[in-house]
Amino acid sequence: KSKRKKRKSRVTKSFEAVVGAASGELYVFDAKRNLKEILNAHTKAVTAIYSVGDGAAKASGPARLVTGGKDGSVRIWTSTWDMVHDFSAPGGAPIASVCLRDDALKLLVGTQRSEIYEVDIPGCLASREG
Repeated sequence: KSKRKKRKSRVTKSFEAVVGAASGELYVFDAKRNLKEILNAHTKAVTAIYSVGDGAAKASGPARLVTGGKDGSVRIWTSTWDMVHDFSAPGGAPIASVCLRDDALKLLVGTQRSEIYEVDIPGCLASREG
């Protein structure tokens, strides 16, 4: 009898479909449901995934994927899978949820200890025209 792994998933226009696994990996699928890539995203289970813009929303700029893990880390990825931010919750608390504000300048991080943090994100995430 095989054990089913809990997974978090998110579907976006830029990333097609992304599934986080208990192993800490992210599985990226194309529009035809073919496995496109496997990323070692976290050292423990991926517990939160949030996608941000794909150029359609001017304020949010380029596509980003925010992931949180049981390892207490939060990572922000580009659509080409470059990690642009990596930080940990205070005390290394496992991450329960992540949500990036529409302007991509602030991130809300919820932990499994029922803590909520607001994190300032450097301006490189937001699209700036001037």
